[in-house]
Amino acid sequence: MPEKQIPFSVPVPENTSIVGFFGRAGGDNLDAIGVYVKMKSANTNTEQETGINLDDYSPDEPIFMVAEAVPIKIGAWGGDGGTEFDVTEPPKRLESMTVRAGDSVDSIGFSYVDEEGQKHSVGPFGGTGGQPTTIEFAAEEYVRKFSGTIFRSFVASLEIETNIKTYGPYGKAHNDYPFSIPLPENVSIVGFFGRAGKFLDAIGVYIGYSRSPFTDATGETSSDKDEEATQKKATASTEPETITAGQQTFPIKIGVWGLGEGIEFDVTEPPKRLDSVMIQAGDIIDSFGFSYTDQAGKKHTVGPSGGRGGSLTTIQLEPTEYVKHFSGTTGTYVGSPVVASLKIETNLGVYGPYGKEQSVPFSIPLPKNASVVGFFGLSDNLLGAIGVYVGGSIPN
Repeated sequence: MPEKQIPFSVPVPENTSIVGFFGRAGGDNLDAIGVYVKMKSANTNTEQETGINLDDYSPDEPIFMVAEAVPIKIGAWGGDGGTEFDVTEPPKRLESMTVRAGDSVDSIGFSYVDEEGQKHSVGPFGGTGGQPTTIEFAAEEYVRKFSGTIFRSFVASLEIETNIKTYGPYGKAHNDYPFSIPLPENVSIVGFFGRAGKFLDAIGVYIGYSRSPFTDATGETSSDKDEEATQKKATASTEPETITAGQQTFPIKIGVWGLGEGIEFDVTEPPKRLDSVMIQAGDIIDSFGFSYTDQAGKKHTVGPSGGRGGSLTTIQLEPTEYVKHFSGTTGTYVGSPVVASLKIETNLGVYGPYGKEQSVPFSIPLPKNASVVGFFGLSDNLLGAIGVYVGGSIPN
């Protein structure tokens, strides 16, 4: 995707105001900026309307949180065959999909609207087998979960769940290698990237906001909506609502990457904070383990799971440190599918890569208000597959 300037805007309704900021800065530049927006009371007096004292803010009151620029690129799942495909401009809204499938997913195409309101059609990419299905999304419809399965280094099946209905599965599911990306309520899938040849070899997603925090499905802000649009918004039960503090459920489970086999490892309680990571690696990732703190404040250790080869590295995260980007590659070792390399980026530094990079990359960059809080996967004598838990908060 080419680099370009991406504008952002936060039009605020008359009964709300900006009450604070958050962001990220490094060196001589401001890298990201976001705002806190609070709704005023219906009985607000003149003095309160001119400004809101942050000291009076209660954490129990609803407050909007507008995160950094989107879209975010996550994936891909699958093999390294075929050639790459991607969007040409940063996507803002997914409008349609065309999936051709039989015993597997033969091809995929889609259309989207970019940040400037221009429409684009991408693909189809892949072969001509199977039967085509075109999904035209309604104006208020958005994709909130995308899942499927991988078989023999290509995409075997796909399922698309929106706020209105579920489409698919297309192709034939192979439960040995499932992948899934469920999304918070105010976030949706807005585009795709991947690899394709005679079949769909790999697929990844772009995620963005379901809609602008103060904009309805037609693009009008609260200050310029007429009575008809207001009535439509009030009766449209399927329209995504802007998320408020405390409304979103975490953690969410994303993955897995890798086609290896083995015994499952997973958390025993929902994780809240990642404390440490243990990686044993040489040419590939031999074993993996981690410790975390659950929602009740209790500490747990999972693994290490895998073999004994390679050298052991233990990453002990600082109290204010959190994982903001998790990436790696998958490939093969002595004919077996494995997780070949891993790299962990926190707000304080970069760890790795561990192992040796191979040809199929995966990546999970996260919004500034989210972090990796745990892992799950498959391991035998090697690490065969890995996925992550993403939490909606970061350490203070």
